Amino acid sequence: MKGVKMKAIIKSPVKDYMGISASVAFADGKAEADISESQLEYFESAGYEVTLLDKSGKAKKVINEQEAGDKEAEADGEAK
Repeated sequence: MKGVKMKAIIKSPVKDYMGISASVAFADGKAEADISESQLEYFESAGYEVTLLDKSGKAKKVINEQEAGDKEAEADGEAK
């Protein structure tokens, strides 16, 4: 899958983050970009929520949404 770009919406773990991460520009904690496999791996490992889009722009896969819910539950003292 090297060299293949994927259209994605990326949400930062910091709600109002403004800046550049992995060569992607963020505003108000969100970005929409064509990302590579290595960028996807970085965002996953760093706790970003990544929604991959199909060619029509519809969401086809959300990455880290469940992990985010698990982390919130652990912070509240609950286990999932």
